Amino acid sequence: MFDGASLDIFLRELTQAYAAPGAHLEAEAFSFLDAAQEEQDNKGGAAYLAAKGFFDAMLRSAEGATAIPYDFKDEGAGGRLERVSVTLDKGEPAAP
Repeated sequence: MFDGASLDIFLRELTQAYAAPGAHLEAEAFSFLDAAQEEQDNKGGAAYLAAKGFFDAMLRSAEGATAIPYDFKDEGAGGRLERVSVTLDKGEPAAP
């Protein structure tokens, strides 16, 4: 399961791997775990509190999130999952 940005990275690297079997693919430099740890470390700091205050003020008068209704077609009360398929061309690697 991927979000859009992660799918793009996965497909780019998969295409590169097919284009040059055995070539070294660079490991990620900053993982999701790193990002989560950095956020925890920065909570309570001056920059974090300033940003929080800014967004709290900007969103103070905003309405709540709009509820997205379930799609009940043929899948029962829980809605349905959507699928995306991608065809890979073993030709030129995708541009970064």
